[in-house]
Amino acid sequence: MRRFHPSLVTLAAVGVGALLTLTAPTAQADTHLTDDQSFCRAIDGTFSTEIFGGQTHSTCTFTFADTTHHLVYRDGVFDGSN
Repeated sequence: MRRFHPSLVTLAAVGVGALLTLTAPTAQADTHLTDDQSFCRAIDGTFSTEIFGGQTHSTCTFTFADTTHHLVYRDGVFDGSN
């Protein structure tokens, strides 16, 4: 099993955190779902979309540092993360 140096893991965590911080405000504006899907693929995530209640609900699910994260969009507008 390959072991990563703690400073590399920390650097990667800071990088993803910065990426989410920088992209979240712009994601709040209306975006095309293809843009959101491309972003999700760029971070090795899975993008899913379903329509119910008259709204489009999309989620980008990705794993970083053994933790699963979700970026949630409603009608193409960033609606939060967890």
